[in-house]
Amino acid sequence: MSFDHQAPSSHSLEVFACPSDYAPSRFFARYNKSFVPPIYHKNLSDIGRSTNIDVIRLWGWTFDRLGERLGIRRDAQEFGSYVSDRRDGSIPCAASTVSEVFKSAYLRVLEALASTNLIDEASLRELSAIVCPLDLSFWKIGVYERPQWWPRISQSKENLQSSKEWEGTSELALKTLDGGDLIFAEGPITSEKDDLQSISFSLIPFGYQVVGKRLPTPERIYGLLNRPVWSLDSMHPKILSIFDARLPEWTPDGQEGIGVGDLLIVPLLARIDSTNINCWQYWRGMNPLVFPAVHLAKDGAAAVDDYTWSLTDQGRSVFSGFNWTNGPIRRLRFQFGECGQFAICDRAWLEAFLGKNNLDLGFALKQEYRIRKSEYSEHDSSSFVKLLNFKQFISPNSA
Repeated sequence: MSFDHQAPSSHSLEVFACPSDYAPSRFFARYNKSFVPPIYHKNLSDIGRSTNIDVIRLWGWTFDRLGERLGIRRDAQEFGSYVSDRRDGSIPCAASTVSEVFKSAYLRVLEALASTNLIDEASLRELSAIVCPLDLSFWKIGVYERPQWWPRISQSKENLQSSKEWEGTSELALKTLDGGDLIFAEGPITSEKDDLQSISFSLIPFGYQVVGKRLPTPERIYGLLNRPVWSLDSMHPKILSIFDARLPEWTPDGQEGIGVGDLLIVPLLARIDSTNINCWQYWRGMNPLVFPAVHLAKDGAAAVDDYTWSLTDQGRSVFSGFNWTNGPIRRLRFQFGECGQFAICDRAWLEAFLGKNNLDLGFALKQEYRIRKSEYSEHDSSSFVKLLNFKQFISPNSA
């Protein structure tokens, strides 16, 4: 489908009927970043800068007109108390009629811009896709309850860097589970009864080679390991269902080896970057799924079943990822959300790749802490990173 020479729709004409001196309603101006995620405002602001058009004003005009036509009650106080409360927390996937009007107005503005070639078709597809509340292929994957082996919080609040938490999360690296060895895990190690302390962790593997003494900090390494992503081109017919696309059609980004000082880092996993916002499965939006990086996955195929996403190589499963949630969706309070992700792999398959490329296997472990003095006080946040299985000397293979 092409928008060249296409007559503007009635919706497009209505968008561009916005008077040059129109000022959007106070309600729109105040809540266009809260009744819908801020990415809606950011996307339209970016278009405005590139086209020299006040696209936010067009969004406000369209929202106000549509709201008046529907006769909706724009009552932020009533909806806000339902969605978010200081003591009861927030509902992660909540929406209201007003939220849907914000989204509808957003889509109408994008349609109008595309119909006059102010944005191209690829941009229209990509920017519109965020409204979809889930990736359709993710919907096929179920979730487990929190595993019995998952680390639990200690009750001591005397030291943020509790040795018990570090010990419990460090022991997960290469833990033997049914079907393989654990190479990735992230999620909370909180106690539902603890209103003063909340801890979350992330354990990420990487291949590496040390060639000198100038080494980056653990925090720097951890940050680099979160950059690699998988995605689909915005024009791909399966843009809202990535696992239904063949792996060779996925687009890798930021997955090449990285030289930092005298350290070569090779990412082993990459996040799956969904074009849409997975609000119906908020745990997959907050913690995007991980999948083997391109140099590990290039000869394999991606697959999903009832509870896993996986990579198969020569007919055998060499990587499997899993999600868990602790009971049904609940409000997100002071504590980190009760949901997590972990992945296992075939150890021989991984070691064959590392050996072929003269790489060692390391892990970056990050722990985040939220601590507050009382149930009613604001919390302080801290985070710490350390490396596991990391040899700080020059490898003989690199000499």
